[in-house]
Amino acid sequence: MSKIAALNLGTRKIYVPLSYSCIKRYVRCVLYGGRKLFGNRFCPLLDFMPLREYNKLQMSISVALYGNWRQEAVGNILVFLFMGTKVFLSKRNPVYEWALSHGLKVFELEGITQEQLDTPLTASEKISNREIVKNSFTKERLLKLIRDL
Repeated sequence: MSKIAALNLGTRKIYVPLSYSCIKRYVRCVLYGGRKLFGNRFCPLLDFMPLREYNKLQMSISVALYGNWRQEAVGNILVFLFMGTKVFLSKRNPVYEWALSHGLKVFELEGITQEQLDTPLTASEKISNREIVKNSFTKERLLKLIRDL
């Protein structure tokens, strides 16, 4: 969070889903750090939201940052890529290498720069990400993967 706080975020809000974590100490640490670094722009999501409300929130986000080192939030990452959101993933996360190997335009969180943060994906990058996600997760493809197990 301190690396992100060093960037010029302007008036951007920082949404941090914490409703999945059952480790109270972790939540307390994130809340403390987030409030200290970002003040009233820090928006922790402590409870699950109705799906319609959550989808509306996702649609308002222009940049999605994932610092997790395990393959968590893959569904949300795919939704963001499909919608044309710029996604930053930790290079330690296996989803990062997976996304690159599938031709998805994602960015390394550890190397985030102000320019990367401020520059949206191009129209062609958005279209490419959408097509890759759409073609990788068709019902037919998922059924084939299950059958091939």
